[in-house]
Amino acid sequence: MKSTEQIIKVETALKQWREQDSSKNGIIPKEIKKQAVQLMSHYTQSEITSRLNIRATALSQWAKLYPSTEQDPSMSFIPLPLTNNDSPSTLLNVSAQFANGHSLSMSGDISPLLLQTLLQELRQ
Repeated sequence: MKSTEQIIKVETALKQWREQDSSKNGIIPKEIKKQAVQLMSHYTQSEITSRLNIRATALSQWAKLYPSTEQDPSMSFIPLPLTNNDSPSTLLNVSAQFANGHSLSMSGDISPLLLQTLLQELRQ
């Protein structure tokens, strides 16, 4: 029996992105697309499209754009908690440069909970 942890992680990230996409432009982030393609080595196309609520043609196009290779964990989409208006937030600019050459930049209203969750995810 295969683990559902991988598909649940991508499903959650995509659901959260859909809930937070204020522009409603419908352009799914590249990292989520790559994660969906990575699922193809463990799940059928119909399982993926059904769970992620995407079209099979979209998944096929993503597979051509982002051929399946072992995913670099440092490039993963990190789902963060939805913030509510009750939690205090501060306008911050946060930048980090990692030893592997990757960088991270965030700016805007960042609540302490959001920052704490991000830092915990980065430590894993």
